[in-house]
Amino acid sequence: MAVEKGQKYYRVREKFSCPKVVATHNPNNPMQISSYIFKQGQIITGKMIFVDGKPSFLFVNGMYHVPLSKIQEIQLKNIDGVSGKVSNASGDPINGNAPAGTVKKIEIKDNPNAKYLDAIVIGAVIGFGVTYFAEKKGWLPEDQPNNKYYGMGIGALVTTYLAYRLKTKNVIK
Repeated sequence: MAVEKGQKYYRVREKFSCPKVVATHNPNNPMQISSYIFKQGQIITGKMIFVDGKPSFLFVNGMYHVPLSKIQEIQLKNIDGVSGKVSNASGDPINGNAPAGTVKKIEIKDNPNAKYLDAIVIGAVIGFGVTYFAEKKGWLPEDQPNNKYYGMGIGALVTTYLAYRLKTKNVIK
């Protein structure tokens, strides 16, 4: 948000709803009443309306009347200072080449528990699928409800054994 010189900014103190009336240009429904919700901490700007020489309310975007009890005047400054330019850090430019002694080798530690858990889940799904296929082909009787459980257990055991036997180390050099 660019801060304009001479512009006053206000912070919304608490969440509230502000009604607005919109002309719809429809003869059957000439006006529509809706509301806009101002959120707490929202920064708004508008024209201050005075009655009898005292501030009465803030007129925002030409359609919202915001009471003074809901807003607080704040002072905003540009972060980049008076010049309008973004400040730079001083030092040598980065060209992507680091000195020889600063590069560290990354080693990924293998977590066997996660590997075995993945093997159990995948094996159970495969065992369930194989048992379901065997029942549909007629190789196993369908009236036994424990067939799928046995298939899941056997599949989990087989894949866990395979994960144990086929250990690999993942190391980035």
